[in-house]
Amino acid sequence: MSPPSEVGEDYCPPHLSGGAVDLTLFECGNDHEVDMGTKFDDCTEKAHRDYFESACILSPNEESIRVNRNTLRNAMESVGFTTYKYEWWHYDFGDSFWENATGQKAIFGPLFGDLEWPQNSKKNNT
Repeated sequence: MSPPSEVGEDYCPPHLSGGAVDLTLFECGNDHEVDMGTKFDDCTEKAHRDYFESACILSPNEESIRVNRNTLRNAMESVGFTTYKYEWWHYDFGDSFWENATGQKAIFGPLFGDLEWPQNSKKNNT
């Protein structure tokens, strides 16, 4: 959960900016999600993007998970997304995380700046 930006703030939580997406792989023929090692929003180290990359010995199932995560990552990075190291499912494009990773200027940010923010929301809603 990320709190929304304050009026005039330059930072905007990635998902609220429109520049972040959480996703996984899905096998249409089998009608189920591909095993990625953890469920979405798991808060353990096993959910870290490189968890299976840094392991010295992997079981056959863990090797399959490593391949699955790399498949997703390679597909997303090949079209310009960047990854978040603590969540295998999180990808950014054009937001502040992407800006930090690529050195390019962010495209997405806070919805409202000082000039766009409604001066009196009660007046505007009546």
